[in-house]
Amino acid sequence: METSPDSARPSVLLVDDEMLIRRVFSRMIRCAVVEAVGTAEEAIQRLDEHTYDAILCDLSLPGLPAHKFYERLKNEGQGLHNRFAVVTGGATSVEHEKFLATSKVPVVMKPTTPDVLNNLVQTLIRSSA
Repeated sequence: METSPDSARPSVLLVDDEMLIRRVFSRMIRCAVVEAVGTAEEAIQRLDEHTYDAILCDLSLPGLPAHKFYERLKNEGQGLHNRFAVVTGGATSVEHEKFLATSKVPVVMKPTTPDVLNNLVQTLIRSSA
């Protein structure tokens, strides 16, 4: 596995199906290099190629939903689930609510601010060090 695209700085994998959110959040996060993808499947491909210091994931994704993506990371045993946080507009199903309650992953509600996002990323990076 290679290191992050710019190994001199921390890196974040941002997973959100909305292109506008990917663009805005990529600009808002100043404390790390951001690579943004639209699906969990794309994220899995990137994780095969690079190491990321943090993963920010929308809760409602097409295809593989966030909770199944998280479980996959947890089951792989590399500790990536400890670098995982959800950025969401809200739990949209009972399954989402159960995931958020049982996984204890950090959650940031949309809309958010640059300070909140950067603090979240820094917290995830510190917890994985």
